[in-house]
Amino acid sequence: NNNEAGSQQQQQQQQLLAWFRGNCHGGELRTSSARFDLARAFSAGAGGTPKPGLVQLDWYFEAKDNSCPGIEGPRGDVHNDKQAKAAAAKWFASRGDYFGTMLRSSFGFVPHGFARWNLRFLELLSAGTIPVVIADGLRMPFEQLIPWDDVIVKLPEALVRRGDGDEIIAPLLAMSPAEVLQRGRLCRHIFETYFGSADAKAAALLGAIGRIVADGKSAAASVPAHFGECRTSYDRRVKWT
Repeated sequence: NNNEAGSQQQQQQQQLLAWFRGNCHGGELRTSSARFDLARAFSAGAGGTPKPGLVQLDWYFEAKDNSCPGIEGPRGDVHNDKQAKAAAAKWFASRGDYFGTMLRSSFGFVPHGFARWNLRFLELLSAGTIPVVIADGLRMPFEQLIPWDDVIVKLPEALVRRGDGDEIIAPLLAMSPAEVLQRGRLCRHIFETYFGSADAKAAALLGAIGRIVADGKSAAASVPAHFGECRTSYDRRVKWT
């Protein structure tokens, strides 16, 4: 009905603290439970405590993986099987557009999946959404040039494994609106400067190699003053405070 549709549209327009959409699995050869641990913290079907308006997790499940039984979401080969793909598209449409939801989220979870690294990290940077990395041992790209600790958030997998949603989002809520804005601008600036084109990536690679050769080790980076000059339309996303 119209009231239900209006309520759904209002929910989709609401600003979020943190968001994730992806497969719920135990990682390649069960090397990490980070995704299931997020589900245990925030998804009711896994025994978690949902935090509507703050955290939104949108899961799907491959038939070969039963790491997350009981959690709501499409199942099957949602990338290649036509029927499963259509069912998944219908389900996710009710949860909000992928990039639209990313754009209205201040933070985006990047949990260990089949590997420590995944392309979602760069998608979040391009949107000006602050990545929350949950992947122990991940080496950040171009760390000789980019002050990642001043931009992203890293959570130990052991912390997330405790399944305490309040503990997981505490570092995010502790940031002031001004810091959230600044980090979001840095995300966008970093993407455009170092990852936005083949030329940018090549220049960053050469720059990182040059820094290693010059210093003889990975040098600590600091935030250049001009980083703060990047202004975007994403400033509205601190409204969840």
